[in-house]
Amino acid sequence: MKKHLTLFIGLALAVISCKKEGSQRTDDNLIDYNRKLIELTRTVGRMHNAGVTNALSLKGPTPSPIRLQSLFPVTPGTTSPTLLFYNAQDVKNLANSTYDYVLSQPEFATTERGIPPAVVNPVISIIYASSPNIINQKVDSTVAVLRQNNILTIREAGMLKEIQDIFLNGYALNMTQSNAGIYFATKLNQLKVKYANIVWNINEGEAFLGTLEIAISSNQYWHSNVTQPVVTSSKGIQDKRMSLSKFANLPLPPFTPNDPETPIVQVDLVAYLFSWGWQVYNQYMAGTLNSNGQYDRISKGLQAAIAASTMRLIKTYSVFITPEMFSVFGAPPIGGGTPIGGGTMPALSFPVPLTTSLVLYTNEYLHIGSNHSPPFLTTRIYGQGNYYYYDANFNHLLPNGYYILLQDLPYNKYYNVTNGQVSAIGIANNNPNGPLPPYVPYNPFVPIATPTN
Repeated sequence: MKKHLTLFIGLALAVISCKKEGSQRTDDNLIDYNRKLIELTRTVGRMHNAGVTNALSLKGPTPSPIRLQSLFPVTPGTTSPTLLFYNAQDVKNLANSTYDYVLSQPEFATTERGIPPAVVNPVISIIYASSPNIINQKVDSTVAVLRQNNILTIREAGMLKEIQDIFLNGYALNMTQSNAGIYFATKLNQLKVKYANIVWNINEGEAFLGTLEIAISSNQYWHSNVTQPVVTSSKGIQDKRMSLSKFANLPLPPFTPNDPETPIVQVDLVAYLFSWGWQVYNQYMAGTLNSNGQYDRISKGLQAAIAASTMRLIKTYSVFITPEMFSVFGAPPIGGGTPIGGGTMPALSFPVPLTTSLVLYTNEYLHIGSNHSPPFLTTRIYGQGNYYYYDANFNHLLPNGYYILLQDLPYNKYYNVTNGQVSAIGIANNNPNGPLPPYVPYNPFVPIATPTN
């Protein structure tokens, strides 16, 4: 009896030890993720300001000082020809120099160059937006899409709303640029302190921290006379220079302290959110969303923020900005719609061709990736437009459920079909050894009659 008791205690201790080791590994992964996330997002604000300066230095000084007052509202195509200073090639050079600058940073050296084509139009729309409320509506629609797909957690969406409220409440006060710079700096830094000790879950925090760091740094850049110390000059306010070691003595941007405040800082952070949001949404729909992709996602956001910030400044002195000016290496942006930035949902689809092999089907999510030989059915798939059928005459829509291509079986990738259309694409994260629900014979496919001669 004593021998059996000793053996039982030994087994119990071994199980407890294994659980502790597994828990420790999980905790270590979370700590490492948070450390990398904070280190990476802290660099985003500095890179934003340096990137804007780099882009503005390409063309040299304008014939007359650019006033931030000119940023509120300008209707596309109505700029006076006598004011034009940036032609189409100048704007294209500005965009491409922005991409080059971001990829020249060690953190983003291996990331993809350029702004996602699908969000170029939403970015242009905020460059020319006539009011902060229009910009805010596009943010709301973007956050809603990310929340619907559980890409943003409830708490992070709420934090983004706090950033939005800081700017909307500030604009409602009708402050001068001088007062607005101080107001936004105070509110944004209070928000940073409020969430300084939060522990982020895996794939969480990139939206809020990246947006907040860009908002803080952009506000410092565009209001540097009132938010940071400067070196005075007898040549006037436009010739002053910032004297901040962390911003490497960036040239002072245009600043007219007594003019009304403009939404240029809001444009920066929203462009980041659009481009980051597209990248994370795209990875989610492809079933490749994981923490290793954070460099690509944040790089996309940063490239868009710098380009939008600079173009919002120069648009009064520029030809009308078009999607072609955001092209990468001369190739015009192409691509379908996107729900990010207020656009439309792209149509999801199976890869083609489909009829060359059988496809697995199940109506049980837990079957995907199971080691217990789940009872998959097989079918062929025929596409017509955005709808899919299991007969070549397009009479029978695919039943609702999960479809798995044979080549995707090892990766647990599935296509969820609803009413004959692909409604989601994802990677199942089921326990392969977990129990399956009781098997109930289920075959929704109606036999297809074979034509007789």
